[in-house]
Amino acid sequence: MISRKELQYVSKQVKDVPFPGVNYAADVMENLQSAFKAYEQKYQDKSYNFMLSNGEEFTFEILAKNLAHLLGINYKNLLSDFMEPVRTRELGLKPGEQTTSFEMLKIIIDRAEDIIRHDATAKNRKILNYYKIMIRCIAFSKLSTFESFDFGCINFDKEKYSKTGQLFPGDSTKILFTPSDEAITPYFIMGLKKAEDGIYIPETVMAPENFYKYLIDQTLLLPIQVIISSNDELNKICATPAEKLNLLNMYKGLIGLYQTNSFIDIFADYESTLKENKKRPAIIS
Repeated sequence: MISRKELQYVSKQVKDVPFPGVNYAADVMENLQSAFKAYEQKYQDKSYNFMLSNGEEFTFEILAKNLAHLLGINYKNLLSDFMEPVRTRELGLKPGEQTTSFEMLKIIIDRAEDIIRHDATAKNRKILNYYKIMIRCIAFSKLSTFESFDFGCINFDKEKYSKTGQLFPGDSTKILFTPSDEAITPYFIMGLKKAEDGIYIPETVMAPENFYKYLIDQTLLLPIQVIISSNDELNKICATPAEKLNLLNMYKGLIGLYQTNSFIDIFADYESTLKENKKRPAIIS
């Protein structure tokens, strides 16, 4: 279970967090490897086209260059001049050698034991914030089952969120969320921002304690269809009535529990259902 102590370290710089112990660090590396495999299986060279209950569609991708950041790796810190001796000794990179964040991530996974051994004894120049990586990887893996329609979507208005007394640091206009099975962070979220080419890409993965504040005065949408495209395959999956109802009941429960004044927009899906029913011949008994 995620503790508040772990959450306190997530936003801190690597140099400011204590080493969590060899066993915890080893668990983190296993979660990092699992999240990387989830990326390879679910996201690499694939795009997701979502249709929502208000009639809106958007395409979502996770780019290789963004993965290390999403999983909690501070790539810029590792590239700093201060960390060059560590890059050379522990990561096997020559002085001045450049590498992408994706390649850096693979090196960290391949050299997990050496990195743990280094960080266990390093007074400074530690490589990883294990607490941040643990939480990011658990959340990322949970948010990698879109075909089962076990996630919700918020058309996120940052200005409305700021009125709750919180500041959102990014540019996300959509937030995907899913139950976490955790006590103090009951939902994991992934913030999506629109790139210049119109594709939505994730800019953050979080496990917020104040999740309900992301719902206040916001519009909630049901994902009703997803088309998963790769280089040689296209897979279209539609939410069943039971899956839609489960999401709708989750939304209603959250709104009722936290009094968030959220609006659930299902008009387009409801209209489509009525049209389909209209086409069916009447049954005369």
